[in-house]
Amino acid sequence: MMPKLSHLSPTLIEELDHALQMVKAYGSVEIYVQNSTVTQITVRNIKKTKVDINGVDKYPSKPHKILK
Repeated sequence: MMPKLSHLSPTLIEELDHALQMVKAYGSVEIYVQNSTVTQITVRNIKKTKVDINGVDKYPSKPHKILK
């Protein structure tokens, strides 16, 4: 049975909040639980790219206009 959020310790809530704040534009937070105890919180940040394995940019950005 899942515990209610009100039963989570303030320390765990702070750690989860911090982990979520560490995620940048794209990413995930993984919570590992063993015997009803959180044993690990993993933060993963993902860098999106559009370059294929041959180094060719499939979607080149449009040139920027230079303002004078």
